[in-house]
Amino acid sequence: MMMSSSERFAALYPLFGDGLFLEPGETVMARAPMRWMLSGWRDVPRGGGGDCTNVALTASASTSLRLGDDRDHITLLAPDVDLQLRLTPRELAMPPRPDEPHAMIRALLHAAQPPAGLELRCTAKGIPAATGLGTSAALQVTLVRVLAEAAGRTLSDTDLIYAARLPETYVLGMSCGFQDQSAAVHGGIANYHTRFEGDREAIEIRPVDVNPLLLETIDAGMIVVDFGTPHSSHAAHMNVFERLEERHPDSVRAFDLLAGAEAGVQAALTSGDFEAFCAALDLTWQAQHLLHPQMILPIMHDVVAMARGLGVRAANVNGAGMGGTITLLAEPDSVGWVVRALDRLQGVRVLPCDINRRGVVCWRHRGNGVHHDAP
Repeated sequence: MMMSSSERFAALYPLFGDGLFLEPGETVMARAPMRWMLSGWRDVPRGGGGDCTNVALTASASTSLRLGDDRDHITLLAPDVDLQLRLTPRELAMPPRPDEPHAMIRALLHAAQPPAGLELRCTAKGIPAATGLGTSAALQVTLVRVLAEAAGRTLSDTDLIYAARLPETYVLGMSCGFQDQSAAVHGGIANYHTRFEGDREAIEIRPVDVNPLLLETIDAGMIVVDFGTPHSSHAAHMNVFERLEERHPDSVRAFDLLAGAEAGVQAALTSGDFEAFCAALDLTWQAQHLLHPQMILPIMHDVVAMARGLGVRAANVNGAGMGGTITLLAEPDSVGWVVRALDRLQGVRVLPCDINRRGVVCWRHRGNGVHHDAP
């Protein structure tokens, strides 16, 4: 259903209109996957809409929610990034500025308006922020999910996607697509089709009928490489779409290649053609060279060139590029050689990632060990 951001925000937030549904000693927990983006860019309004296919990863973000000891504040702790937020309801009532520290999390809490006394704890199990794997989106999905559960709110998959995205786009006014949140909610491999008409937008999840043996081959051959250089998706979006709107020939060509890559990816996944999948994925690598001169770091070029000589068949930059990570796709029996070579390089590391067949999961946990799945 096409709605404007303001209409969607008003329909979803705040979450706690009916009170708090949380027992003393009870913890609400949620876990959501990060993702490998196979084409991208069309899920942002300035990208015009269309298809983007994503693969959910076993790398994940988690959030827990419980009644804390500080009954005057909302407390959020994220030890991975040494984050400690303690906010009063009055502070939550004021929307943050985009340049404030931890603005995305503050914007989500501002939208949800949880009651004082709640404590939230977040982790990505050592996966760095700003890697291009959708870490922030997975975290936002888990935050919304546990808050909605504690508020007694049932959100559909699409509503959960919107609710996780709106704090960034509507509250902060930043550029953000749909597919990161969509992969975190849905999991597995799916196509996310976006439409934009003026200030109205919509997302449709379209599961892909993936050949199961090809899926195993991709899973066995996938290698995610981190370069330790964080990126800003918003800044990358500004740079890329400015060139596109100026009709820079390279940018126009890049979006044509991305469209071809997306069509090729979908066809290869269904037919089970590994050669065709590698060819389609490499179209994204070609397109990323053209999107912006700084899209692919020099060290990324060097690593991909080295890895191709060891059995890597295709590569692409994750997320908005200009730092972060790349995904290599190797012949499965060459993976050991590639990983061993990467381990010898300075400034890079292989992140533990496989394909995740399911999306966000939420449950309630009580101290006596009894668990209840949350619908």
